Amino acid sequence: MADWKEAWRLAKFEIKASKWTFPPPFILIILVGMGIASSMGEYLNNGVVVQDLVFTLIFTFMPAWIRPKDFQMKAINETMVAGPSVMMLKMIPVQEDVLIKSRFFVYYVLAMPLQVIFLIMLYPITPALWDVLALGGYIAFSVIWLAFSIYFGSIFPASEAGDTTKKFFDVWYSVIFLICYLGILTAIHLITGQGILYWTIIAAQKWPLLSSVISILLAFVGVKYWAHYMKKHMRKMDYL
Repeated sequence: MADWKEAWRLAKFEIKASKWTFPPPFILIILVGMGIASSMGEYLNNGVVVQDLVFTLIFTFMPAWIRPKDFQMKAINETMVAGPSVMMLKMIPVQEDVLIKSRFFVYYVLAMPLQVIFLIMLYPITPALWDVLALGGYIAFSVIWLAFSIYFGSIFPASEAGDTTKKFFDVWYSVIFLICYLGILTAIHLITGQGILYWTIIAAQKWPLLSSVISILLAFVGVKYWAHYMKKHMRKMDYL
């Protein structure tokens, strides 16, 4: 329990410093939600990759993008990138587990409020969802996506441990990752005839309890895995 309190104390500094970044993403979330609501009927009937792209970005990359620039991953030298907060905390006597927990705290506190607001807002303004999801089904749908944000999004605090790479290759890795990301979303459409958003709606509609339980378990396993990954990676890095 003491570790969690210490981790929260360390995380609060960055969270407080990030408060000013909330208004623009909040406005953007409202506008995006309205756009998705107005086109949901067409998506359910015809399937559009753009809807899947926007939805997955909200629950993956968006929280990392809205952080103040001073706290984002950056080049430490010509061959190393890392999170500035990790670099700073490695210079003081902080236990590894506390440091890792503080990084995950920051990500979730910055990500979850906007994502919850988005999900709460979306259902009342999207009549197309009312025909396929009762309120209980929509709660399951929300659990699926919040859990997705946890087990996929946790890669971002974990990556703050750093990596040894030249800037040129780092840019190319980002481009390749983006191409693969878009390729996977497109492949799901081509293979199944529908997108990932559609199939999560169907899962919540037909198996609300089962899909919720599986999602929560995946979130738990995901946090454990990425925390272990971060600890292992920090021990390999030379922060001096």
